[in-house]
Amino acid sequence: MKRQAIKLLILSLVISVFFSCTEDTNGNEPPANIADKTIIVYMIADNNLDYFAEKNIIEMQRGWENYKNVNLIVYVDRADGAIPSHPIVLNIKNDTVKQITSPVIKSFPETNSCDVDNMKQILEEIISFYPAKKYGLILWSHGTSWFSKHTTNNLKKKLSYPQINEFSISKLPLTKSFGLDYNDEIDIADLKKALPIKFDFIIFDACFMGSIEVIYELKDKAEYIIASPSEIISYGFPYESIFPFLVSEEYKFIELCDNYIDFYNKKLST
Repeated sequence: MKRQAIKLLILSLVISVFFSCTEDTNGNEPPANIADKTIIVYMIADNNLDYFAEKNIIEMQRGWENYKNVNLIVYVDRADGAIPSHPIVLNIKNDTVKQITSPVIKSFPETNSCDVDNMKQILEEIISFYPAKKYGLILWSHGTSWFSKHTTNNLKKKLSYPQINEFSISKLPLTKSFGLDYNDEIDIADLKKALPIKFDFIIFDACFMGSIEVIYELKDKAEYIIASPSEIISYGFPYESIFPFLVSEEYKFIELCDNYIDFYNKKLST
């Protein structure tokens, strides 16, 4: 990665104590055993982040050591031109090659991954097929926190001050919510409705999601939330190295955040 100016990144570790490609298989039979943990990654990449989605899944494969009695399940909806571009569910297996090789356990027709009912149904199905004592969720896509969806487009219509021009509007973040599937997004209040259970943790691999508004809205949906209050680099989390902090008997969230920051500090020095 070329040297570039990176804004200060602060990962917010929020504890909600006070608020409390292989070919598709049929995948019709849920496993008989209950795992210790199932980690679900929900990737909405039907947008300009598609390239990074593929890279991140490959990194997950390299970093996943086929941990005993722990599942890593990825739902990914990629952009037009990707193979496949329709949503699929992957059961991540360790591999060091530079391509996606984990088995596809479910395929979906082209769908809106930002739709509340679709998202809830997909998560419920993954949970039913991979039952576990504990669940974690990684939400991967664009994000800009607590503003309602389509705010950027509405600003173009409403703002008419002399100092506001098309160039400055174009510099605004792509979304004002979470996720971007083609041209749709999901409001945070709706995101809450789409999450079918209370997860042990939610990690936002998305910009601007570390706001008090988001945290309060999701206070009943996770024990821990890890998110950034500012932009994050498109490269995303260093998936090759974070999983030991999530699969251990006791979660190591502070170490995970330190790992993230150290990763990008090293990028700056190279």
